Amino acid sequence: MTVVLVPGLLCDHAVWAPQIAALGADGHEVVVVSSTGSASIGALATAALRVVPAGPFALAGHSLGGRIALEMVRQAPGRVDRLALLDTGVHPVGPGEATSRSALVRLAEEEGM
Repeated sequence: MTVVLVPGLLCDHAVWAPQIAALGADGHEVVVVSSTGSASIGALATAALRVVPAGPFALAGHSLGGRIALEMVRQAPGRVDRLALLDTGVHPVGPGEATSRSALVRLAEEEGM
């Protein structure tokens, strides 16, 4: 089965390294999608679904990645076979949240972590 992992804000595939190794050793195809590139959770979910192989998949999201994962389920409900949400919010995006998130990303890019 394909397992799709969605990292949190300012994270990448490195946060999933142990899971990638363990799932790969068990014969699963592992895809880590990006949680950057857009201020919109909907756009991030759409972009993620474009890179996931056809067919059903298991999905796990951490922090912002969990919110992206929920949107992926909303956009493609028949494809998600299993869902894990890790340390994430489930509430709708609040006013100004996208702007604040973009500011944090910009700060990290300019000044480092």
